[in-house]
Order: sequence, then C-alpha cells, then structure tokens
Amino acid sequence: MEVLRLIPGMIIKTNYSPRKHKIIRVTRNCTCPRYTDELGYTNSGMEKKSPKHIHIQCKDMQDNRNSGFNGFVEEENKIVSIWTPKDEIIIISKPKNYQLELFN
Repeated sequence: MEVLRLIPGMIIKTNYSPRKHKIIRVTRNCTCPRYTDELGYTNSGMEKKSPKHIHIQCKDMQDNRNSGFNGFVEEENKIVSIWTPKDEIIIISKPKNYQLELFN
C-alpha cells in the first residue's frame, strides 16, 4: 500500500471541522517542537525536537484566508498529528496531476 502524500492543489479537511482548505505548500522533514512543549507547558519529552513531520500551508475555501496545519505525518492509510494522534487530515479531492507528483 502506498503512503498518502499531500501535494499543492489538494482539497483537505480535518476530522474535527467541516471547513475545506486548498493546499498551497507542504514542508516535509521538519523536527521543530510543538510550541507548548518548547515553552514548557507540557511534559512530552519533545521540548527541543519532535519526530519528523510536515507543515501544511493552505487557503480556507470558505473565506480565502491563510490557514495551516502543523505536526502531521503521512502514513499508509491516513495523515495524523504527531502531537494529537486523534487529529487527522482527510483528503477531499486530488488535482489531476496527482499520479505524476508521486514520482517527485
């Protein structure tokens, strides 16, 4: 089974909100800490570094404002938060060039 891979042009939403977002940019292989860990508000053991994750920069399709999602990982059958594993990204639609992007 192939890993789900987010690319610009995809329409996504989360499992906790019905709002749709169009992906503008995906930044991969980041290890930044969650800001609450960095500030010492939590005791996760990730104050300086988190496991590799992605940042997703989007446009909210309802009001065209910038939006984004941080700390997610692309797995075989889902895209989940490394900090809050119950949070998921759901792909609503893929751009026509999706298959070509798999080889980049």
